[in-house]
Parts: sequence; C-alpha cells; structure tokens
Amino acid sequence: MRKIFRSLLFWEGLSFTVAFLGSRAMDENSMLWYSGLVRSSLTPPNIAFPIVWSFLYALMGYSAFRVARKAEFRAIVPYLVQLLLNLAWSWVFFHYRQPSCALAVLFLLM
Repeated sequence: MRKIFRSLLFWEGLSFTVAFLGSRAMDENSMLWYSGLVRSSLTPPNIAFPIVWSFLYALMGYSAFRVARKAEFRAIVPYLVQLLLNLAWSWVFFHYRQPSCALAVLFLLM
C-alpha cells in the first residue's frame, strides 16, 4: 500500500510541478499583455482558469499513476511528452508572447 501511495504522490507531484512551472511564465507584464488581447466573448472569466486547470492536472496525474501501474514505461511516454508541451505552451504564449508559435505547440499537442 505504501508503494502505491508513493507512486500516486510521484505522478501527482510531477503533474503539479509542471503546472507550477508553467504558471511562472505568467507575471504581471504578461497578464497585462493578455488582458489587452482581443478575445472571444466565449472566453471564461479569469477565475475559472486556476480552478479548471488544477482539476485537469490532478486528473492527468491520476491517469498517469493508473497507466504506470498497469503498463510498460513506453505507455507513459505520451503523457510525459504532453506535459512538456503543456509547459512549453505557457512559456511561449505568456512569457515570450508568441501566439503563432503557441498555436504550433497546440498542434503538436493534438
């Protein structure tokens, strides 16, 4: 049971570490830049983002935990790749302010 719990903590920790590192791309200047962008009327309010993304990262960590328990390491590689791409997107879009390049990262995520 202890091994299972440590594994769950590892995958959740990895997921939330990536979320934290991605959030570091969003400083005051980048948020001012973001607020100045022309956005769709369907864009959710800013308060929704940390709530939804926390839930999504928790689910991603739990999913990785489940896959890692049942499969070979190569089955977890796509998860690790998408984590890196998620992290890259935050930095490309918010820190470097390159929406076109961020769109390319999104295509890689698909």
